[in-house]
Amino acid sequence: MQSDEDRLMWKELLGRSAKEGVQLQAQLRNAFVDAIVDGNLPAGRRVPSSRELAALAGVSRTTASLVLEKLAADSFLEARPRDGFYVSSALKRRQVTFGRAVGNADQPDWAARLVHAEVGYPWQERPRGWESCKYRFVYGEVNAQTFPFTDWRDASRSALTSPAIQHWGQDSGGEDSRPLIEQIINKILPRRGIAAAADQVMLTLGTQHGLYLIAQTLLGPGLKVGVEEPGYMDARFIFLRSGADLLSIPIDAFGMTIDKRSLDCNYLYCTPSHQAPTGVTMSTERRLSLLNQAIVQDQIIIEDDYEPELKYDGAAAAALKAMDRSGRVIYLSSLSKLVCPGLRIGYLVGPETLIAELKSLRRLMLRQLPGNNLASAAQFIRQGHYDRLMTEMRRSLETKAKLIVDTLRRELPIAEYEAPTGGSAIWMRIPGCRSPSKLRAACFDAGVLIDPVEPYFALAPKETWVRLNFASMPRQLVEAGTVAFARTVSKLIRSGG
Repeated sequence: MQSDEDRLMWKELLGRSAKEGVQLQAQLRNAFVDAIVDGNLPAGRRVPSSRELAALAGVSRTTASLVLEKLAADSFLEARPRDGFYVSSALKRRQVTFGRAVGNADQPDWAARLVHAEVGYPWQERPRGWESCKYRFVYGEVNAQTFPFTDWRDASRSALTSPAIQHWGQDSGGEDSRPLIEQIINKILPRRGIAAAADQVMLTLGTQHGLYLIAQTLLGPGLKVGVEEPGYMDARFIFLRSGADLLSIPIDAFGMTIDKRSLDCNYLYCTPSHQAPTGVTMSTERRLSLLNQAIVQDQIIIEDDYEPELKYDGAAAAALKAMDRSGRVIYLSSLSKLVCPGLRIGYLVGPETLIAELKSLRRLMLRQLPGNNLASAAQFIRQGHYDRLMTEMRRSLETKAKLIVDTLRRELPIAEYEAPTGGSAIWMRIPGCRSPSKLRAACFDAGVLIDPVEPYFALAPKETWVRLNFASMPRQLVEAGTVAFARTVSKLIRSGG
């Protein structure tokens, strides 16, 4: 029988590991393990019976029994016949030793040692407490409504078989996960019009990782890189860090423009499929002109195929790489943006010589990629889940885009934008709005979160632009969120802000 004091103690210990989204059995086990390892439950201490534990933790007796038995099997507890469970004496309490604090006089001048500190890498900073916003029109969040939990679990289970685990390691000369490379070559790239051999494809931790590898391998002082304006900010910062000179190339309704600035470049970086951040799709004529210029000027094009399969209706335009007959396009894309932002799996297509060098540099950075994720992704594609997900995503994004556009036309007719035909965002100009920061603050107060767009620009924009990202926005919140945004903007403009 537990005393009142014991019950309070156990309730406190068991409540420390309670987390939303974690199974009760896992929460209960975590509470015990933490308390035992940290020394809060000393060796030889009797623990509650399964009946008592069920009552204390608010779980079924079956769950309590399973936790106790598993802890005993793992030597955290020991079972004594007809006497219950006790904290095992075989475990030693974790000892933590703290070193002495370093005095100010002993510390090196770290700021003086930073090689690139003067560059600065502004990001889309969000205000404190942004997670509390009901309407989050932002990039990079997971949409629990569309993520295929069951399908990914099935793929992960397939990747956990004994033969599949053999493919987790890639520690043999920089080789990639063969199953995933095969799926990318046979299932993903053909839809972009790209044919490639295994030694022309490599895996990365997302497109940004691929860009960094390319910059460190090909770029340096004295070389000029043309980047879109506005454009993906971290591509610009990665190229700057290499020491290369950057030239900002304007975007028009047909994609990256071709003028004297682009002629002067050694490399051109572009996002032809859905330009980041504007969403413009580069026209076929512009693509052909760009490829021809690359031949004449001896240039290399770095193609970031952003949101390649999210055209709502009809076939998406083939990748620029698909039209490349001279081997001047390095192609990058990602599974992360399409399947789940946190997945961090990208891929890169280029000539064999370049791929071999990039793999060598990747090995120095990472040694090898997380093989379990690669194996799961390979199974996910092979079992047809990826195809179904793309179909569902296109349908979902089209529905949400139409809702936003219809609401903006009704609630904020002054906004200037092109109704999207694909992708997960709407890029718009807000005439009459003088301060982007005041706009974001007013939206935040209204429960609407929008990311700053200034980092997309090399030079501060003279007008107020907004990018409404709706990929992770739940369908049932889209219209109300757009109304809240539109009315906040209208109110701010009327007040002269």
